[in-house]
Amino acid sequence: MASSTSRSEVDDDRYFFGKISSEEATGILLKEGGEGTFLVRESSSSAGNYVLSLIAEGLPLHILIRKYKEDAFFELVIEDIAPLFHGLDSLINYYCQNPVGNSTTILNRPCMGEQLPSKVRLHGSSSLLHRSTSQGNVNIVCELLKSGYKKLDEKNNNGQTALHIASMKGYAEITKMLIQASAIVEIRDEEGMVPLHLACRHNRPAIVQLLLNNGRAEIQSRATKTGNVALHEAAEHGHVDCVRILLSHGSPSRPRNTHIETPASLARKGGHHHVLNVLGAHQPPVPRYSLRNFFHGKINRYEAEKILLGCPGKKSGHFMLRLSQRVQGMYVLSLLCEDKVFNYEIAKEGDLLHIDGGPVFESVQHLIDHYVRFLDGMPCQLLYPVPPSSPCSLDLLPSQDYSRCNDGKTNSLETSPLLSSPRCQDSKTSPSNSLSSRKVNKPDIIVTDDLIDLHSPASRPQNSSQSSVSPLPSKVPSRDNLRLDLKSLSISNTSVDSTALSGNSPTMDGNRTDEIFGEIDINRLSVGDLLGNGEFGSVLRGIWLSPSGDQIDVAIKTLHNDDKVNKKNFLKEAEVMMNLNHLYIVKLVGVCHGPPVAMVQELMVMGSMLDYLLVHSDQISVDFHLSLWAAQIAEGMMYLEQKHFVHRDLAARNILLSSLTLVKISDFGLTRALGVNKDYYVASEGGKWPLKWYSPESINYGTFTHSSDVWSYGITLWEMYTFGDQPYGDLSGHEVVESLEKDERLPQPENCPDGVYKLMLRCWSYHPKKRPLFRELASIFRTKPEYVNIKPYFK
Repeated sequence: MASSTSRSEVDDDRYFFGKISSEEATGILLKEGGEGTFLVRESSSSAGNYVLSLIAEGLPLHILIRKYKEDAFFELVIEDIAPLFHGLDSLINYYCQNPVGNSTTILNRPCMGEQLPSKVRLHGSSSLLHRSTSQGNVNIVCELLKSGYKKLDEKNNNGQTALHIASMKGYAEITKMLIQASAIVEIRDEEGMVPLHLACRHNRPAIVQLLLNNGRAEIQSRATKTGNVALHEAAEHGHVDCVRILLSHGSPSRPRNTHIETPASLARKGGHHHVLNVLGAHQPPVPRYSLRNFFHGKINRYEAEKILLGCPGKKSGHFMLRLSQRVQGMYVLSLLCEDKVFNYEIAKEGDLLHIDGGPVFESVQHLIDHYVRFLDGMPCQLLYPVPPSSPCSLDLLPSQDYSRCNDGKTNSLETSPLLSSPRCQDSKTSPSNSLSSRKVNKPDIIVTDDLIDLHSPASRPQNSSQSSVSPLPSKVPSRDNLRLDLKSLSISNTSVDSTALSGNSPTMDGNRTDEIFGEIDINRLSVGDLLGNGEFGSVLRGIWLSPSGDQIDVAIKTLHNDDKVNKKNFLKEAEVMMNLNHLYIVKLVGVCHGPPVAMVQELMVMGSMLDYLLVHSDQISVDFHLSLWAAQIAEGMMYLEQKHFVHRDLAARNILLSSLTLVKISDFGLTRALGVNKDYYVASEGGKWPLKWYSPESINYGTFTHSSDVWSYGITLWEMYTFGDQPYGDLSGHEVVESLEKDERLPQPENCPDGVYKLMLRCWSYHPKKRPLFRELASIFRTKPEYVNIKPYFK
């Protein structure tokens, strides 16, 4: 989001004209005349949105301003990706200093109209109501409200309303009067905080009660900048009475903010042990619905959509739980909202479950119950459980899901072990189901399925780096201490000092090669949450105290089984990464040689591209984000090509997001350097291969080249433009091979431009020499006019 600006100096924000037509707006602009003349009006064709009308390059122009559901967040709807602003005044101030879209026009001549309504502004001026509330003057506030005062939600210079001020200062009588007068409870100040956040931060338990009981405040409202909910604020500042009130109103005890911190981790950092005790003893409420009411077993998304869309009246809020046919052991919540079905994968980390960045729970039933009680980021609340047509066996659910939910009792995460040696069970394939029938004499390779194996063809390989999804069971790390001794993988009893997980540390700087690549001192590492499971071990979030004194967010990959083979392969990946230094490739910070061995890499906070495609497709622009990511991947692979490395495992699961405008290539477990004067690598080892991403020559002969990586790049593009679909769907390994030999290729995705699909087909040329080189692919994104919109974000 674009940074907030100070209060506008443009005619006191008096450029608002209400609901007038574009013809009327054009007339006003032409009467005023001059480049940069502008006004703001309500949209007459798009309810709830606004329009910026201006003269740009001599002509009147009308640009839609989209308003988001959150309080007063706006962006211009233009071809380029536009910044998001808190407050229309902030948006106008920005374009008074920066050109609008692709034009050279800067707003500089406002048409004199009304002042921007307070509900759309970030900043205002201090009014009598603000001053009286700040002074706690009940009589004046009462008289103002009795007289029908209309500007209850007007903001002062700090972006705060009277309700913000009363909640922060603890004036219960004024708070009650403002709520009765219909003041907006969910309005945000310039820090993105609602009154409930401020009441919890400043230890005002009586105000918390009033906001929840009288104001019906949303207990899971997230602060815009930090992602904190009210419980985070109360726990971080040690206000145990506020914590108790929030929990008694149904607040989940383990919400996570944007830094994946829970209230308990914040309380522990602040030394608030009384808060930790309350959180640890908390028992969630008994779920309202039994699993039998909504669990449908193993069905696919199309069957789920058919069931939900067939519900009587197709009311929003119908929901069901099912087992995924794409990812082994993954549960999916399917929800009907406004005639559209939304599917949410329930990610598993150890014994804990969550959806996206939501709270974590110990059972599926408690997770579902949370979204029955609270909206918390869903398009609508879960209201109507859809029962299966015939009773479904609960044996399909993990045993703890059923047993723990009967009495509502669970064990708190805060009292369970956090960073004991995290391990995961290896996924085992049945020998009878592997493609052992197709063998190649030289090299001696068994062609098996994707990274998951072909006897479950609809499953989706998991991100093996820093994905938030972790379907394999693993031990849950302990939160009691955060200092990891990597030599024994035990936890010291010393508390973490200022080098511990603050959540505010910088990420790796792509140019700081003087501080990376080497032996890492274990005493400079602080370790936090489990992020996922990789090929060789677990991935943990941590902070590295660099030699220059910076606290840098990192991901720590630990080795599960420290035998010679695993250690050799693990270190081989580290060795490859030590030779790579590029903006679009995940950086290795260093290695701890153990035992056990650990690799320290830069942290990619948004996880794998595959997970993001599957869960957040509505936030991804085909023309901008997918083009930008495709360009960045091509640049990173061109660098590997120049360094004579073949990746051998390029796929959406192995592309990680640092932000929406920066992706990086990861997982170099299969990467090999090409020999001197050689342009190919012949694999001699067995093991599982990502078959559906491999070229015909890699499958048939085990040869890998830059051209075979180009084939995989084409498959990755296809994943992107299908928003995470499984390549070749349910086809078995044999069927994929037969399809390729018949010169059949994946179909054009629905959202894929013709030019991009033609590029995919070139990548899938049967003969390697007919495929484009990565330097050609990178050049396409740099030079073609249709990709001009990504250039500002493309290094």
